[in-house]
Amino acid sequence: MGIPDKLSQWLSSGGAYYLIAFLWLLTALFFMGRAKGIGRELSTSNDGCYLMISTTIFTMIGGAIGLLLFQKFFPWFILSSLAGCILAPWLVCRKFQRGQTKF
Repeated sequence: MGIPDKLSQWLSSGGAYYLIAFLWLLTALFFMGRAKGIGRELSTSNDGCYLMISTTIFTMIGGAIGLLLFQKFFPWFILSSLAGCILAPWLVCRKFQRGQTKF
């Protein structure tokens, strides 16, 4: 039993969900820092705080959507969940920076 077999066995026994949770946490922390920086850049600390909250929520929503889209396909739901949890808060930050949405 080689390393790829052990990794596949660990992922299929529930390790995939630990990996997804860790990736969501890292993404949320990254976008919280990004939102804080955007708030400082635009000199609106209150809007930066609201942006931090919304990016955290959109990280979870985007990740859940990505998870549900490919739920039946074993290794691919990890990547689709990661793509969703990165794309959703990125779009929120982009709209905020363009001034289309003020919180």
